[in-house]
Amino acid sequence: RLTITSTLSNTEFSDIDTLSISPNPFNNEITIRSKKNIETVAIYTLLGQNISKLTTINSQNKTCNIATNNLNAGIYILVVNNKSYKVIKK
Repeated sequence: RLTITSTLSNTEFSDIDTLSISPNPFNNEITIRSKKNIETVAIYTLLGQNISKLTTINSQNKTCNIATNNLNAGIYILVVNNKSYKVIKK
């Protein structure tokens, strides 16, 4: 389980955001939980190729499950609400 908390004081990062991505490494599904609404989620390869993009997720939704059984084993970049996180598929 990966829990990320950002509390930078710079005005550009003024929002305190707690995001949980589990499991990491993952097999066939990633679960994202956030204190803020999850509006967009995208998965990229390390080369920047967009593998999957979800937009206009239910505006009240603070949890999102993503099926990943179509991904090969490797390292991916998960972008949630324009913030990037490294995730690993077993």
